[in-house]
Amino acid sequence: LDATPQDLSVDNSASFTISEARLQPRCTADPEDPTCSKITLSGTVEKLSGTSEEDAKKMFFARHGQARFWKKDHGWNVYELHIESIFMLNYYGGAKNVSLSEYFTADCCSTVDSNLDNPTDSAYTSSIQQMPLQVRPLPLPALSAVFARWLVRCEGAARLPWGVLSTASSRPPNKGKPFGNVLSYADLPADGSECSGRVVFYMTALDASAQDVAVNPLATFTISEDQRSDRGCLFDPEDPNCAKIMLTGRMDQVPEGDALEAATNALFSRHPQMKSWPTDHNWLVYELKVANIFLLNHYGPGKDIDVNEYYSTKCPSTKHVFQPTQIE
Repeated sequence: LDATPQDLSVDNSASFTISEARLQPRCTADPEDPTCSKITLSGTVEKLSGTSEEDAKKMFFARHGQARFWKKDHGWNVYELHIESIFMLNYYGGAKNVSLSEYFTADCCSTVDSNLDNPTDSAYTSSIQQMPLQVRPLPLPALSAVFARWLVRCEGAARLPWGVLSTASSRPPNKGKPFGNVLSYADLPADGSECSGRVVFYMTALDASAQDVAVNPLATFTISEDQRSDRGCLFDPEDPNCAKIMLTGRMDQVPEGDALEAATNALFSRHPQMKSWPTDHNWLVYELKVANIFLLNHYGPGKDIDVNEYYSTKCPSTKHVFQPTQIE
């Protein structure tokens, strides 16, 4: 039922992006800063079966205990990403292409429960017992456009400062294949109670994503509720109740003038560290001109949101149809 397996059935090329910004404790730098590490694994995805599937499922359940409670009639499958290239940025001086042999032979630091034959969900069940009425303020899931605008904006301590921009790679060995990259973003305008839903980015021309959109400007930007800077969502990141949104469209460079000033102010307001980034890196400001919106925020299939409805919806606030979500 998920959109990703449907895509993989047509083209199994994929990339998987991980950011240090989601680790606990989190990095202290802005999520887009080179010292906040991020890695992109690219390759092809294969559905597993037999012993390989069972072993992988044990590993997955050991790390994601809540997944054992997901509905059995949803046609779950186990997939493996066969890694063909590794792109990592973890410090100043440019990204690195990591050798596959070096990656797979490196010592592994693991916090996964080693008792894979009997994976437990003690942390999950404990949280359920201790927080039967955990408050999670958010818009009603049925109000799709409102929810989408809230997820993009998310004010205060819960604001979402970053996401993953997916492009068609312009660089070998993955030219033309999917490439994901962590980018910080802002929703215009920078201040006031209103927002526009327009998403802008601050990228150096040295960045892999900027090089990609210079060749092919089509891109998708993904934001997850689990990236909330206060505590994340209360569910497994893949659970439908942990909302995620995909904005697809064209990446256009913001022209000189009032538009560039407004976008830059919005970015610097939300990401003050950007002001101190090296001035000789040829920084560019882009806006994603959204053409399609896909939202998954509750049980049932994901929703395609009308772009006009998205933009015409007023910016949600804490006074706007918020309600607590009960965990049962």
